[in-house]
Amino acid sequence: MTLNKIFLLLIFILLYLMPNLSAQKKEFWWGGGVAYQVPTNLMADKDFGFATVAKGGAGFFGTGTYFYNPQLSLTGDVGYSFFPKDKEFWDVNNYGDVNMTYQMLSATFQGNFYLSEGEVRPYFGALFGFYYLMNKMSFTSNNEISNQSKSYKSNELQPGMGLEFGTLIQMAKKEKLSISLRFSYIPNIESKYLPDEQITINPHGKQNHWGLALKYYFAGKR
Repeated sequence: MTLNKIFLLLIFILLYLMPNLSAQKKEFWWGGGVAYQVPTNLMADKDFGFATVAKGGAGFFGTGTYFYNPQLSLTGDVGYSFFPKDKEFWDVNNYGDVNMTYQMLSATFQGNFYLSEGEVRPYFGALFGFYYLMNKMSFTSNNEISNQSKSYKSNELQPGMGLEFGTLIQMAKKEKLSISLRFSYIPNIESKYLPDEQITINPHGKQNHWGLALKYYFAGKR
């Protein structure tokens, strides 16, 4: 089963469960968090992809969650992520120096279903949103006779989706902590060759990645 089908199946399950669950105890919580995010070639080119050219980096999030009831919630996240270059891949020996950075801004909406109503609540969720990708590359040539220095900036707004599995923990009466593992899938980004500059933008293609996140929530309106 492909990720697209799994994503649609989870959305269907969440929509089916909503009218059948008690609508009591509506709550809103807000907070923020950090994540360690790792590039992957999953659902892309296995031999050459995002994991080939980039290393794990940091993510930072602002978040708000509306609990329809203790077992169902809707979350909105805004985030910033940074992935450093893979130094070994971008090492061009004595030809010069390559400076490569991968950054993204994200805005996602996510539905979660909680498997219990206690103080420790495992959950699974599906998300959809948009990712603003900011990839920058500059090559500074060491050849003083024939300067072959090149650079490019690639800024793209792309839709994406994902799956998340985690645990929500009640830390205090008005505080919650979530620990989660998320797979983010950005299906539409492709490499582009610019013949005039003789350079390929985003040669790695898709920027799919894993993220291990910690988020802390505080009670809002009830």
